[in-house]
Amino acid sequence: MFRECMLISNNSPELAKLNRDESAFVYGSGTKKFYPFINNRNAFQLAEEINNSVYHIERNAYPNILFFDLSLKIGQLLKA
Repeated sequence: MFRECMLISNNSPELAKLNRDESAFVYGSGTKKFYPFINNRNAFQLAEEINNSVYHIERNAYPNILFFDLSLKIGQLLKA
């Protein structure tokens, strides 16, 4: 989903492979669009946080705490 949002943000929507439900989520209606929140400033950090979480889950981290922490970090990155 990050890839598709980056393509749309960088004026290449024809390369994005979205089904109808995903397209409704990404483009949304009115102010509920998702793609403007994924941009060149935060895409790498978002991917890095998700990869770190996957790493910790593989090492038996406690999922409830890990996903709560991940959601807070993603929220901060999307606001920035």
